[in-house]
Amino acid sequence: MFLVKFFIKKPLIAIIASLLLGIAGITSVIKLKRSTFPPVDLSVFNLKTPYYGASPSEVELNVTNKIEDKLKPIDGIDKTWSISTENHSFVLVWVDLDHPDPDEVKKNILDAIERIPDFPKGVGKTDIEEFKTSNLPVIGVSVLGGIEKERRKVAKIIEEKIRMIRGVSGLTMEGYRKREIKIELDLEKLKKKKISLIEIGQVLKKRNIKISSGNYEKDGKTKKIVTFSEFNNIDEIKNLAIRANFTGQKTLLKDVAEIREGYAHPLILIRSNDQDSIGIQVRSHARADIIKVSKEVQIPVRTLEERDLNKRNYPGGLKLRIIMETSQYTERMLNITKTNGYLGLVLVFFTLLIFLTTKVAIWTTIGLPVALFGSISLFSAVDVNINIMTLITMILVLGLLVDDALVVAENITRHREMGKSRFDASLDGVREMFWPV
Repeated sequence: MFLVKFFIKKPLIAIIASLLLGIAGITSVIKLKRSTFPPVDLSVFNLKTPYYGASPSEVELNVTNKIEDKLKPIDGIDKTWSISTENHSFVLVWVDLDHPDPDEVKKNILDAIERIPDFPKGVGKTDIEEFKTSNLPVIGVSVLGGIEKERRKVAKIIEEKIRMIRGVSGLTMEGYRKREIKIELDLEKLKKKKISLIEIGQVLKKRNIKISSGNYEKDGKTKKIVTFSEFNNIDEIKNLAIRANFTGQKTLLKDVAEIREGYAHPLILIRSNDQDSIGIQVRSHARADIIKVSKEVQIPVRTLEERDLNKRNYPGGLKLRIIMETSQYTERMLNITKTNGYLGLVLVFFTLLIFLTTKVAIWTTIGLPVALFGSISLFSAVDVNINIMTLITMILVLGLLVDDALVVAENITRHREMGKSRFDASLDGVREMFWPV
C-alpha cells in the first residue's frame, strides 16, 4: 500500500510514471519480434545417415547398431529410438532435461558420432538435426504443373531469391530430385566387343576426377596443383573412349550403351492441387520477425508469377502457390488482441460514464493501456517476444483488467459519496479491493 499512498499524494509523479510506462511499452511493441511459438529447445536430435544401395537389415547392422553402441555410454541421454530403412538410418535421441548440464550432453552426442571410424565404405556423413520451435517452417511455396525440367528451373530461381532475404535461416526443397546421368548398357554389344562392366566402370572413374596433386614450388612461390577432369555435359560422356588402338579406331561409350539425362528415384512424392509439384519450406531465424519474413518471401513469388508465369514465358502451365503460412495465426491473434483492447476501453469508459462520473471514466480508461504497455515494456528484459502464447495471455489479462478497473473505480466512488476526502476515499477504496483483485 506504500506505492498507493505515495502516488495519491504525488499525482504529478503518477502521471509522469504512467506516460513513461506508456512510451516504453509502445517502443517495445515496435521493436519486439513476432513469432508463431515461443522459442523452445526440445533437446531432441535426429541423426540421419545415408547408406545408398543397402537393404534395411544391412543398414541396421552396419550403421544403426554402431551409432547406438556409441551413444550408450553417454550420461544424460533419456532414451533413443531408431528405424532402419532402405538407404537410410534414423536415430532419435532424447536428452534428459533433468541433467545438470544438457549442453554438455549435446556436445558429447555430436562428438560420439564424429568418432565412429568403422563405418563400411559407401556410408555417407551423418546429418544431425536438432528439433526446436525455431526450426519449424514459417511459409511454404509450391511450384506446380508443367514439366519437371521447368519446375526445377523456377524452383531454383525462387530458392536463390529467398536465401537473400534477411531473417531467413534456411529452406528445404521437397520433390526436387537430384539430376542423374543414366547409362543403360547393351549386353549383346558388350559381348560382341568383349568389354566387361568392370572395364567401363574403371574408364568412367578415371575420366571423371577432381583431385589435389600436391604443391609446386619455384622461386620461393608455392602453387597448388589440382587435377580437373570432370564431365561438363552429356556429349562428353557419350563420346568417352572405352578402347582405342594405334590405327585410330575407338569404341565409344555410346556404341555399347544408351546415355540419357534423368533424375534420381523419388523418395517423396509431392502434389499440390492434384498436380506434381516441388515444395519449398522456408525457416526463419529465432530472432527474426516471422510476419516480415513471410511478407518478404511472398514478394519474389508474386513478382515471378506476374512477370513470367502469367505471360507464359515458361511452358506447360506452371503455377506458384503459397500453401502454408504460419504467420497468419500470429496476425489473427494480434488482431483479436487489438479488438479486445478497443472493446474493453469503450466498455469501461461508457459504463463508468453512465453510472459514475466523467473524471472517473477518463482516468480509469487511461489506466488500462498504461497497465498493458507497462507489462509489454518488460518483455525484452525477460527475453519474451510476441507469439501466440503471449497474445493469448494478453487477451485473458485484458478481460481481468476491465473487470478489476470497474470494481476498483466503483468502490472509490462509493467511499467518496460517503463524504470522505479524495485521499481517504482513494486509499480506502483501493485497500478494500486490493486482495480480492
